[in-house]
Amino acid sequence: MNPEERKKKTEAILSERNIPYIDWLPLTEDESEVDPRSTQDIGERIICLFCLVGTAFNEGDTSFIEYLKEYDL
Repeated sequence: MNPEERKKKTEAILSERNIPYIDWLPLTEDESEVDPRSTQDIGERIICLFCLVGTAFNEGDTSFIEYLKEYDL
């Protein structure tokens, strides 16, 4: 499925479910142009985001930053 077809299909699904969407957003790249991230990369990103949220909610707590440094993330 090319990007135009994918966008039209997605917009049709959203319309059927009365879910608002922004119709002027640009198309995403073609599936053949995408280089999926590895499981390792995805896991590291999740850990970093978790630590970011933990730090934001626990102001002054440096344990999340220490964890990231310890594991070189």
